[in-house]
Amino acid sequence: MPGSNCLPLAGPDAKFLRRAAFLNHNLWVTSYNRDECFPGGEFPNQNPRVGEGIPTWVQQDRKLEETDIVLWYVFGVTHVPRLEDWPVMPVEHIGFHLKPHGFFNCSPAIDMPPSKAVVAYDLHHKEVAVKGAGQPETLTSTLMSKL
Repeated sequence: MPGSNCLPLAGPDAKFLRRAAFLNHNLWVTSYNRDECFPGGEFPNQNPRVGEGIPTWVQQDRKLEETDIVLWYVFGVTHVPRLEDWPVMPVEHIGFHLKPHGFFNCSPAIDMPPSKAVVAYDLHHKEVAVKGAGQPETLTSTLMSKL
C-alpha cells in the first residue's frame, strides 16, 4: 500500500527523464538479474545512457511467474518552498506498507484451538486481569474453577 508520493513535476521531454525514466511510475516489477542493481542503470549521473534502467528491462517482457522477482518502489517528494519553511524546514514522511492480499485461501486462525484463560489475582485474592481468554465458555469454566 503506497504512502504519500508524487511523480516528477517535469514535462515528458525533460532531459533528466532520459536518464531517470524510472521516475514516471511508482511501482515496477522485473525478473531478478544480478547485473540489474540500479533503477537508472549504471552511472546515470555521469552519462545519459538511453536504453538502460528499469523501463528498458520491463520492455524486454521477461516472465514474472515461477521465477525470482524484484519489486522496485520509487518514491519521492516535490518540495514547493513556502515562507514558513525558513529557518526550519518541514518534515515529509514517506514510505509504504506491505500488506498481503490473497496470500492465504482462508484465515489461518480458524483452526486454532481455544486458549485457556489465565486469571491474575491481587494480594487480597481479587481478580485483576484475565489473559489468554479463548471461547466464552472456556473463560467461564476457568473462572468458576477458581472459586
